[in-house]
Amino acid sequence: MKEILARRLLDTVVYGDSDDGRPSTEEVAVETVQLTRLAALKYDEYEGFSPAVKFLESLATWLSQLDPSDRRIALRFINERLLFVSAAEMDHLVGTIYPDRLRPYFIRKTAEVLGVSPTQVRRITSSVEFQELHRRTLIMGMSDGARLDKLRRASSFSTEQFHLVSTLDKAKQDDLREKLEKALNQMGSSAPASFATVVVVDDFTASGTTMLRPAENEDGTEKVGVWEGKLVRLREHLAQLKEAHLVADDARIVVLIYLMTQKSSHALAERMERSGLKSEFELRDAHTFGDDVPLLDGRDDDYLNIFRKYFNEDWVDAHNRKAGHPRFGFADSRLPLVLHHNAPNNTPPVIWKLDESDTGSAWSGVFPRHERHSSERP
Repeated sequence: MKEILARRLLDTVVYGDSDDGRPSTEEVAVETVQLTRLAALKYDEYEGFSPAVKFLESLATWLSQLDPSDRRIALRFINERLLFVSAAEMDHLVGTIYPDRLRPYFIRKTAEVLGVSPTQVRRITSSVEFQELHRRTLIMGMSDGARLDKLRRASSFSTEQFHLVSTLDKAKQDDLREKLEKALNQMGSSAPASFATVVVVDDFTASGTTMLRPAENEDGTEKVGVWEGKLVRLREHLAQLKEAHLVADDARIVVLIYLMTQKSSHALAERMERSGLKSEFELRDAHTFGDDVPLLDGRDDDYLNIFRKYFNEDWVDAHNRKAGHPRFGFADSRLPLVLHHNAPNNTPPVIWKLDESDTGSAWSGVFPRHERHSSERP
């Protein structure tokens, strides 16, 4: 059935009735197989589709909005340039965090305490010092994309070491402290019942703006020395936990982001330096997309021209214009990227915009995005 839909899509929407420049029957057959495989292996799992709608139906609707001369280019973008991160790929990435990032740190740190080589893994991991450091670690989420359930199952941490958000009421603080103290006593540790390592997790950042940015005056100028964003709020929450003696004053604070771009990595490093947060937080990633991923002038002009041509100025609002014009994505990120649960706003809006208004701005993106900020939901 998918092959029939794909062939019909190519015949009626992409190539039409014209024989001018039309691929051969064999080439169309190859494209048909490619589309059906992409749909089956990845694109159909996108969680932003409406009920009864899958990738091929959405693709047909999207392409039909374009001029016939632009449809082949748009299809080529989908087939050759788009990056789609599936749920299985994200789960695999999350599954590497504990064995590849966290456990080696605990081993190195314990080796320093014991004064032995970190290669003596059995001796280190069986020591009270390792168990103590391991149990005195708290993992918190910064968004619903933190996938803490997956991280917990892929680690040997206790359930009592996870919390979905970085704000904890007094009852939860008391509960965590009581269970931590009990666990430390059981392993024969005299360490205080406070967390010595805090790992705060988020799924994705492309520009770093949501994480940390200079505050602005009403006229758009920068407020000198004033910062805002997730990391600023995190510092406030951690200060409260330190005051309550749940988190040690000298605790190691790790901000772990599963997916980053080179742009966000450089931007956050610079902003953390300027804001003074570099001395408080360690920024870590599970995977950083290289500089070859964003759409570039010259190399990707065919695609950029389409995204420029079909962008509607009515889509600009107070939220998406904060970091420049959003025609190529928030903060001019130019990412050809879709995550299985939602398309980032750093991807060109022509790909994801869903505008059902009665005005001339109506549009249906191939991967419709649920927008956190919308003028329709003030």
